[in-house]
Amino acid sequence: MMFLQYLKDKRYFFLLYFAIMFFVSLMMMVSINDGNIVKNLIYINIVCFCLAGTYIIVGYFHRNSFYRQITEIITNGKEEMIAAIPEPQNYTQAMYLDLLK
Repeated sequence: MMFLQYLKDKRYFFLLYFAIMFFVSLMMMVSINDGNIVKNLIYINIVCFCLAGTYIIVGYFHRNSFYRQITEIITNGKEEMIAAIPEPQNYTQAMYLDLLK
């Protein structure tokens, strides 16, 4: 799986992330009468962006191992494809693998 394809699959996560960050930033701007509001907004947005980025990158490497194994099985054309399929990493993958078996 390519990283850009993984990002496309996570589009709803990004939509939720931006909506939450917009709401948090808006509430901070409205409720705080502090001179450091810009610094606080930048700090909160950078920290949350780094956490979300870490989540996306770790998730990609976790899922990529499964997709690499599946791709290897497909390209090698193993006769016993069903037996060679790796263990599922989540419930959706488990359902698809059960469907194949």
